[in-house]
Amino acid sequence: MYDFENILKKLILLCSENKDIELDNITFKTDLIKDCNFNSISIITLIVKIERAFNIEIDDEYLSLDKISSYNNLCKILKRKIK
Repeated sequence: MYDFENILKKLILLCSENKDIELDNITFKTDLIKDCNFNSISIITLIVKIERAFNIEIDDEYLSLDKISSYNNLCKILKRKIK
């Protein structure tokens, strides 16, 4: 596991509308919308928190729901950005 993964999981929990989900429940198969009850506002909030936490800017090309609505895809984006 990369160091950023736990930070990302904590940010997801912070922004999630599903208060029953726990850190260990977030896996590479986790869909933020279905599993964590994210909506458009919580997705945007998460992206802002990610950018601030990692001091990065996520490129517009990655900001479509199909690219940022899964934990796996967010990990891939972060791997590219925080080498």
